[in-house]
Amino acid sequence: MKKIKNIIFDLGGVILNIDYHLTSTAFKELGISNFDEIYSQAKQNNVFNDFETGLLSSDDFLNYLHEYIPSQKKNTL
Repeated sequence: MKKIKNIIFDLGGVILNIDYHLTSTAFKELGISNFDEIYSQAKQNNVFNDFETGLLSSDDFLNYLHEYIPSQKKNTL
């Protein structure tokens, strides 16, 4: 019989109560008025999945978000 080496917990709202509305509000304050179209608890763009799992760098993630931020807000990230 093999010994258990690791246990992985899914903290995506299973153990911790994550307020997804705070995320949406923060991105909307940056100027991404249609944030709910590209990210929600039930469905998100693959860019968010790739960033969350380390497949996308911070720079690439920010460059993606710049497409949705009005030009006067781009320098605030």
